[in-house]
Amino acid sequence: MEVKDVEKEEAVQDVVEEEVVQPRNGTPRDAETTAYENSRLYKEKVRAVHDKNIKRREFHPGDLVLLYNSRLRLMQGKLRSRWEGPYRVEKAEPYVVFHLSHPSNPNVLKVNGHYLKLYHGKKMKDNKELEIFLLEDPPIVTD
Repeated sequence: MEVKDVEKEEAVQDVVEEEVVQPRNGTPRDAETTAYENSRLYKEKVRAVHDKNIKRREFHPGDLVLLYNSRLRLMQGKLRSRWEGPYRVEKAEPYVVFHLSHPSNPNVLKVNGHYLKLYHGKKMKDNKELEIFLLEDPPIVTD
């Protein structure tokens, strides 16, 4: 009986060794470490390319910025701009917090800097009134 048990154990070991795919140059552990190392190098390269293309948004007091209106998604009008403004940066706090003021409104808004982008239009005067023109549909002519 002992001979049969030894033969069974050897057969089980042969099957286990056949299931594990051996790399060409080394042990399975070497293949795993090589895969992890290649993955780490790839991630570093992708991260470097991504970080290189990120533009730093630095706003200083007195800059004119546009504010993103995230609530506009529910309203119709796909050609309508989601950026409001321009607003003037009054104060910059740590952790990307900015105090904004609008020339026609005395209130100061406290917003996250991720919702801002630099305004490249004409410079505004301090107390400028804005004119708003609402577009209406033309009258329907019935004959």
